[in-house]
Parts: sequence; structure tokens; C-alpha cells
Amino acid sequence: MIALRDLLEAAVLVAEPNMLPQLAGQYRATLADLAALPAVQEKVAVKDDLKDRRANRVAAAKAVAPSRRGAK
Repeated sequence: MIALRDLLEAAVLVAEPNMLPQLAGQYRATLADLAALPAVQEKVAVKDDLKDRRANRVAAAKAVAPSRRGAK
């Protein structure tokens, strides 16, 4: 879709006057379609994901109150 946008932009710049309304309409529609697409989420490497999950588990374990198992 990005390639279509770029192609239409170039075509609008050099278009004959009789073709300009059609190209401009298609260009606007393409821009609207691109704006409606959801944001792309950054892909996280498996190694980084595992590292973050482990850090969260360790932090959660430290936040838990110590056991009163051996105390009398």
C-alpha cells in the first residue's frame, strides 16, 4: 500500500489536467486506507521476551512477604 501511495504521488505530480481529478481521488482514498490501518507493534525477540518475563517473576517474588514457616 505504501508503494501505491508513492506511485500515485508521482503520477499526480506529472499528470495531464484531465487525469488529475481521478488520480487525486485515488491518492486521497489510499491515504485514508493507510491512516485506518492499525499501528504496527514492534516485534520482540524471543530472548528479550524471556528475559523480561523472568525479571517480572523475580520482582514479583521479592514483593511477596517472607514466609513465617520457621518462626516461633
